[in-house]
Amino acid sequence: MNGKDKQIVINTILKRIRELTKNDDIEYKNYLEKVTILSTNRDLEENVKKGANMLAVDIKNIPFYRDGFEKEAKEVTFQNAIVMIERFHLSIDAIVKELNIKKEELLEYMKQTKSK
Repeated sequence: MNGKDKQIVINTILKRIRELTKNDDIEYKNYLEKVTILSTNRDLEENVKKGANMLAVDIKNIPFYRDGFEKEAKEVTFQNAIVMIERFHLSIDAIVKELNIKKEELLEYMKQTKSK
């Protein structure tokens, strides 16, 4: 490694593998296993583990993902509320209370879906 920091070299290798696999997780994990096996020859397993953890991204913690998920969950809740109103003839007030949603938002959603 010519005097370079081991962790930096390993991080660079793992980053390049990630770029080359074009975010194909299966292919990346395949190469990561090979790097891990080779790292045992030089007692670098912990460095590879640290590097892999640094490059790992939990998509659920990305703000755009959370925002999209929350929006979708809210839309599903509104769709369920409409079904309960139309099929089961439940009052809007009872549904709003049970689903813990805002009446104004539900009415606005109902208005938007009817105009589509």
